[in-house]
Amino acid sequence: MPTKSNKVNYFSSAASLLWQYYFALQFGLTLLFCYPILVWAFQKPKRYPHALRLQRIWAAYLLLVTGIRLQIMGQLPSPQDGPVVFTPNHRNFLDILLMYSVVGSPFHFMAKAELAKLPMFGILFSKTHIPFNRKSSSESSHAFRRALADLQQGISLVVFPEATQNPSSASLLPFKEGAFKLAEQANVPVVGVYFENNLQRLPHPKNLFRWPGQGGPGRVRVRIMPPVSGPASYTQQTVRRTMEAWLAESMNKKNQS
Repeated sequence: MPTKSNKVNYFSSAASLLWQYYFALQFGLTLLFCYPILVWAFQKPKRYPHALRLQRIWAAYLLLVTGIRLQIMGQLPSPQDGPVVFTPNHRNFLDILLMYSVVGSPFHFMAKAELAKLPMFGILFSKTHIPFNRKSSSESSHAFRRALADLQQGISLVVFPEATQNPSSASLLPFKEGAFKLAEQANVPVVGVYFENNLQRLPHPKNLFRWPGQGGPGRVRVRIMPPVSGPASYTQQTVRRTMEAWLAESMNKKNQS
């Protein structure tokens, strides 16, 4: 006979699974609604700021209707201070949506080129953001030059140094050095961004729509590092050490609860 605890876990898992489908439905419907406007905005470079503004509105609406609330801990750099390279940890698609709310200044994502090939979503990425193909030296060089040009024009960058979505909430993947080399060459600071509990809200893609359900609405905690400048090796080590310390702290809290 099922125990009370088993019943609670069953209903909790079912509710989480339903919420995942609701999140996916909202994502698809809102992107479909925005798509014609984005096509219009991407026809001319002078309209690109409108496209970024629409992407911010889309992301904010999606977070609102799915019950995701943002708690920022730390001081974000002022847009008047100039461009920076933001280096968030990466666990799921929620990281991307949240960066639209975290970064108030104009910015571009720099991420794997496969995103530009996704149906519909590709238009959000390929026109203003920067596809990066590590398998092609010529495409990698082109992406690096384009990223440097953005920074020189006052546009910040968001680069995930883990380079892929990490399914573990207990560790960080190895960092790629590209983001830190960009910051060094452009002489701009690096700002680490740590998403503490994203996997509690939205599972890693390999765990989506699977039983038992995970995730659901709630608060996402985001920690912001002070800007770090210097050689690429120094900024990379500093960001990683800080994130690892925050990770250990959050794991201790989880184990004590």
